[in-house]
Amino acid sequence: MQQRDITSSSVIMAPAGITCVMQLDLFRVYKVIAILVACTCTSSCIAAQTTNIFTNVASVPVGLTLTVADRASSLPAVPLETDNFMFSLEGGPCRLTIRHLYSDITSWLLWNANYFVKPLTLAPGRKCTLEFTTTGDLQLLAGNTLIWHSGTAGKGVTTMSLATVGDYGNFRLLDAENRTVWQSFDYPEFAIFPTQKFRPGQTLVAPTTLPTGAFSGGVYSLEFQNGDLRLYSNFGSGPKLYWSLQQKLFHGDLSSVAYAALVPNVGGLGLFRSDGSIVFSTPALPPLDSSAHDNYLSVDADGNLRTYYLVKGLFWDAYYQVLETGCEYPSFCGAYGICSNNQTCTCPTSFKPINATDLTQGCRRPGSPIACSSSTPKKFHKLTGYDYVYNQYSQPLQVPVSKCNQLCLQDCSCVAYFYYSKASSCFLIDGELRTIQKISDSTKLAFIKVQHEINGGELRIIQI
Repeated sequence: MQQRDITSSSVIMAPAGITCVMQLDLFRVYKVIAILVACTCTSSCIAAQTTNIFTNVASVPVGLTLTVADRASSLPAVPLETDNFMFSLEGGPCRLTIRHLYSDITSWLLWNANYFVKPLTLAPGRKCTLEFTTTGDLQLLAGNTLIWHSGTAGKGVTTMSLATVGDYGNFRLLDAENRTVWQSFDYPEFAIFPTQKFRPGQTLVAPTTLPTGAFSGGVYSLEFQNGDLRLYSNFGSGPKLYWSLQQKLFHGDLSSVAYAALVPNVGGLGLFRSDGSIVFSTPALPPLDSSAHDNYLSVDADGNLRTYYLVKGLFWDAYYQVLETGCEYPSFCGAYGICSNNQTCTCPTSFKPINATDLTQGCRRPGSPIACSSSTPKKFHKLTGYDYVYNQYSQPLQVPVSKCNQLCLQDCSCVAYFYYSKASSCFLIDGELRTIQKISDSTKLAFIKVQHEINGGELRIIQI
């Protein structure tokens, strides 16, 4: 491994065992790579109190220790870099990341080793540490607490590497024969890289926001089930299906599907057989100045599934998304909010907006919270011409509307029900009601449980 002095261009050779501490405070998304101010050699090397930089290093042997301050403003330590990706230790919070390099100074977060680990709040002055132990285990410490490790101690790991063949961002731990012992492609989080395979049983979980990549707690997720890709939401009452590729995009046989991936060379989401042949694919990349390295698939913070591409090396843009309008989102208008076709959010009569200046945050039911033991009669606020995104993936009860009403009244967890008059279909809604869709079909009815009578069924329209 080489460190290059960017102030004097002299070369410092640093074998396995070097420990480096970073101190400079720069915004961490910038590609100013691994600037170091202190190196302590644990084996033969030439140390210098100077500013150094790792560059174009795709493989590092065991014995490396890197440390950064646990601050969002801390410059990341980057032990590995290829033409298109870098692997780094970051602070504020402590994490190990893979970022796509798409200009001279910026990068885009696509993977975080400890994505599913709740960040620790450290005392001021504490450090984030990467330890690549001599036993072959890659470890991340927040202060003195181990918060993530690869679990590869004693398995023959000798080096860590960013794959350079194809250069698609796969971080690997290799043995002496260059065989993969552990790789990031086996642990998808919210995004799928080019050539990465999304397999049955795996799950993508949306971040809170991008590009911070903070874990959302699992509100939205993508699962691979029976050859189908399915989007789920979980607002606290369990996972609920709100989109299925087979139901929305491809109605054919998916029994031969072995994995999902970006279509090689042309982009787009594809379903593949085990021999690599395509069963189904979404539209390819636009005919713009972009390469096969520069696209990815992700489930996003708003619950949509999108494919992205890098436009002329300047910015990322979504070129395909599975939910086309806001009213298709499970919570576009929040709890109890109503979404109309022009994507305007409103509240039902007597319901109050949580935030009058942002109706996407949802609405509050009138009166006191519904309690099972309450002696106050429970009623329903009826809305005509409304639907619910989850209903198309739920199995309804075939009962008269009076029976549907009775079942919801008797169930404390039931907050609303939908009734399709033509089919006598009853959908009981447990836990919490999210965004309701305004539609033109007057035979589809919504009934929201409230603690007291609400007169009428008109809407109080509030523009966003």
